[in-house]
Amino acid sequence: MGRIVSLKGCNMRKTSKSRKLWLTLVFLLIFHSTAEGVNPPANLWKGLIAEDTSGSYESYLAIALVVRNRLDAHMNHGLCALKRKNLDSFIAKEVNYAKIRYNKDLVGIAQKAISDAFSYKVKDITGGANHYEYVERYGKPKWARNMVVTTKIGNHTFYKGR
Repeated sequence: MGRIVSLKGCNMRKTSKSRKLWLTLVFLLIFHSTAEGVNPPANLWKGLIAEDTSGSYESYLAIALVVRNRLDAHMNHGLCALKRKNLDSFIAKEVNYAKIRYNKDLVGIAQKAISDAFSYKVKDITGGANHYEYVERYGKPKWARNMVVTTKIGNHTFYKGR
């Protein structure tokens, strides 16, 4: 007869069948938590504003979804704008300008887009993209050669691997 093992108040006989079931459950819990449990970087809202100063919810949502897709795939967030030396002063200037000129709350819009993207309750409008670029301004990047375009939203073209 197998021995009794206590796992957080749950007793179960340690047989090969129960071991397989237990390992399967543990695997599913781990996989599920990483597949739909990533958290956004704390300063992601700054990254959205620095990447796109339009204040467009759809653009911010698309960029947030790309970040989520990258984190789900165990990649880094990929936001080059967060590396700006003058990031905080740039953000402050853009937030102030949008508030005065267009009566837009860039921080609120960015935070809503992040919340929606990382809740997994909105459709991925990027088509599963994990890269994007403002092609009209910067040209098609070399890394995009082996990727397919999934969509264009605002000024950005979105890509994923073939």
